[in-house]
Order: sequence, then C-alpha cells, then structure tokens
Amino acid sequence: MSVSIKTKLHWKYFEVIVIGDYDLDSAVARFPQILMACKISRIKNILVDFSQVTGSFGNSFSGLYALKVEVEYRKYLNSGGHELKIAYFSPSASEHISGEEIAVKGENPFKLFDNKKDAFKWLGVDEK
Repeated sequence: MSVSIKTKLHWKYFEVIVIGDYDLDSAVARFPQILMACKISRIKNILVDFSQVTGSFGNSFSGLYALKVEVEYRKYLNSGGHELKIAYFSPSASEHISGEEIAVKGENPFKLFDNKKDAFKWLGVDEK
C-alpha cells in the first residue's frame, strides 16, 4: 500500500492527513509540497496527522526525517518562505522522541505530539 495525503486548508492552519504505509523517502519528498502550499496560502501553522499511518517508523526514522526536513525547511526559508510552526500528531509519538529532540536541537519549528489537543494548543489554533 502506498502513502497518500489529504490536505485541508482551515482559517488559521493547514492540515495534512497522512494515510497508508509510510516510508522515509515519500515523507521527505512530500515535505516541500507542503511548504509550498503554506507559502502560497500564507498559512503559518501546520498540523501533520499520522494517526492513519500503518507500519512502524521507530526512532531511526524519526531522527532521519527530522534531519532531512531541516534541510528542506532551510531551503524554503532561503527562497523567501515565512517562518512556520509544524505540529506532528501520532498516537504513538511518545515512542519517537529522538526525532523531536533532534528537531528542537536544530532550532526548527517542529514538535511531535501524541495528543491532538496538545498539538492544537501549541499551534495556538482551535480544533475545527
């Protein structure tokens, strides 16, 4: 099964719902598309929902993803993109802390949550 995404543009945030069996290459390949959508729409908050992802993507995946996404995010900023806050939601997020730690150490605006309400609170938006 391949991965697919559904996107929803809300008033104050952009929601990306990831569905399917996930892999690192497709995750990183789709990230610039998400950034471009935010640049065009001028939305500054993103919620990436992994709750419908099947398979396991442990700590190695989280760490590699965070490192690769940091590179893409820097390219986005250097091309005139605005700063973003990106909340990742996965019910199993507490198992993937290393990716969050790398993102925080890299001073990226990414945070991983295992509770969707906490993700919305961090983004400063209402769940709707």
